[in-house]
Amino acid sequence: MSGNRWQVIHTSEKPGVHYDYRAALEIINASVSPDTWNTTSNTVTENVQVGQEAVKDTNGVVTYKPIYKEVCATIYYVNASKNATVTAELNIYDATGRRLRSDMIWASDNFSETFSYYTGDARVSATNGCRTSNTVFFPSDWTMMDNCARDLRFRLECLIDEADVQ
Repeated sequence: MSGNRWQVIHTSEKPGVHYDYRAALEIINASVSPDTWNTTSNTVTENVQVGQEAVKDTNGVVTYKPIYKEVCATIYYVNASKNATVTAELNIYDATGRRLRSDMIWASDNFSETFSYYTGDARVSATNGCRTSNTVFFPSDWTMMDNCARDLRFRLECLIDEADVQ
């Protein structure tokens, strides 16, 4: 280090090079939650007009009387989520092996989708804006761990760059 700044950083040990400092990263925990569904529902019943019936009055004037039918739909309100976390410890040692500092680093990735869908009769007004299915495309565990690794790398680079080991 020169003036509290790293001169050269090697990500793996090179033979024949004398190192003033060594940094060791230990993954303490890496986990991905299962796909989580939080669902509530509400059944809605409405009378909807399904037609009309012609009715003549005593003077022969035709009027139309609406015909109603009771219909129902169940509306499901869903929050689908999944989380991933990685916890690591960064230790920096001097050339003698004495630990100069230790820092915990956390990284996370979060997925959340909120929507509503229905089963039953689409003529119920509460179905407007609802999906017809509950399909959710959750990210894979590997994708979430990759996102955590990218975040962890960024945090690690910042921490090493700012580390004062004198």
